[in-house]
Amino acid sequence: MSVDVYKNIEDLPLALSVEQVAAAIGVSRKTAYNIVKEEGLAIRVGSKRLICPKDRLVAYLNRKENLFDENEKGK
Repeated sequence: MSVDVYKNIEDLPLALSVEQVAAAIGVSRKTAYNIVKEEGLAIRVGSKRLICPKDRLVAYLNRKENLFDENEKGK
């Protein structure tokens, strides 16, 4: 299965598979599954398939970026 390479947020589809999330943020598939499940980003479709809405992924990344910025300010 080939995975698309995303160059910016606008290139992302409205809903991403976990494999697409992994490719978009540059982590392994296992790490992407952990993030999607632990952060509540996933929507279950059918009995097995997980999808991640683009807006949830972007919001998650913005939260992480803000935490990083706050930690840098404290130094």
